[in-house]
Amino acid sequence: MNSHTTKRLRQFDPDRESAVKELEEYRVFLSSKEAFTERDELLDFFQKHKQLIALLGCLHEVRLINRIGWEFDIFGAYKADFVSGDSRRCSYCFIEFQDATRNSIFRGERANGIWAHSFEEGFGQIIDWAYELVDNEGREEFDNRFEAKKIVSTFVVVVGRTCFLNKADYKRFDWRRRHITLGGYQIKCLTFDELFEEYENLINFLPVVAEADKTSESKPLLGKSS
Repeated sequence: MNSHTTKRLRQFDPDRESAVKELEEYRVFLSSKEAFTERDELLDFFQKHKQLIALLGCLHEVRLINRIGWEFDIFGAYKADFVSGDSRRCSYCFIEFQDATRNSIFRGERANGIWAHSFEEGFGQIIDWAYELVDNEGREEFDNRFEAKKIVSTFVVVVGRTCFLNKADYKRFDWRRRHITLGGYQIKCLTFDELFEEYENLINFLPVVAEADKTSESKPLLGKSS
């Protein structure tokens, strides 16, 4: 995996035909084995599938994606695995990936498993990112990164696999993710299998997004993209 961080988001144009192809490759990737013990393996796959990175932003209804990034530097303190957003509406989604093993969400053999480190770490990352983003609003470096003085931020944590959750644990997982909040921020948490299911629905937005992107009036860019 390329560990180099970037401070600039890349310009990007969604393409439905390419996204359909990448989604099929994701299906095959998920089917290749039950557990992904190395987080880097998941990151490597997505870094090579940029349409899927863009669609991550659509999980929070950022429909007109024109910026994506990976290993994105958050003011020197942290880095987001992926970013997907709309520079015209100053709306960005920050995504954290964790591993996908039997112990990614719960650990232990007892009936009610203990919340796992990977799951807790994922949410911890979101808290730190949100703090840094708020703390740096209005600064020149913030403007350089996001082409705006202030942005609308949303967050996604992807962790574990659905097959490793029994019925009771899945109910606990679902309850917690639906009720956890961070100030006024939207946070979405899902497994890698649920992500595939979301993609199947989100991909239908791409033809509309592409057409709207052509006719939307773009705001002047305040910083460079690379």
